[in-house]
Amino acid sequence: MLAFGVRFDDRVTGKLEAFASRAKIVHIDIDSAKIGKNKQPHVSELNKQKLKYPLSYKTFGEAIPDQYAIQVLDELTNGNAIISTVVGRHQMWAAQLYKYKKALSMVDIRGHLGMVVQWEDRFYRANRAHTYLGDPSNEFEIFPNMLKFAEACGIPAVRVTRKEDLRAAIQQMLDTPGPYLLDVVVPHQEHVLPMIPSGGAFKDMITEGDGRTQY
Repeated sequence: MLAFGVRFDDRVTGKLEAFASRAKIVHIDIDSAKIGKNKQPHVSELNKQKLKYPLSYKTFGEAIPDQYAIQVLDELTNGNAIISTVVGRHQMWAAQLYKYKKALSMVDIRGHLGMVVQWEDRFYRANRAHTYLGDPSNEFEIFPNMLKFAEACGIPAVRVTRKEDLRAAIQQMLDTPGPYLLDVVVPHQEHVLPMIPSGGAFKDMITEGDGRTQY
């Protein structure tokens, strides 16, 4: 039973012991005092699943994991920002890791075909189909150079590649009035988890691994 914004008082349940006696109850309410009042939902089962599959991410040395960047952004804004994304992995990470409160500033998070890269890693032996931008003979060259785009538009911009420099770079962005581009270079091997492969079921959920593993 899915109960959204309802109260399990006697007008709803009748005889409490007989009400939904064989059902599993998921109760969602903005008032936490209503949760578990009269009728106990199966929250404990949900908590077990959270403990079994906690949100976590791998480290990549001094490189900046996407999730870490979003966590630092959340800390520095205290959740008080409007977060805008396009579709993809960063959209999911923003939903998982940014603790939204009252919006006071606007931050747009964008990536390039990250979810497609993840599917290539998982199901196509990391064969790339138009997801790699740049010169294959010079993989360390950053292309396109977004700082040049920002310069052409008269927008201040900074690139950051190391975790130790990220916090100061985000704070500088937040302290700068008007538009600002912060180019955060992240490892493309990171995967957003959990995920269910196309055509799969919940029992096929993937909870481990990233692009550094061969599948």
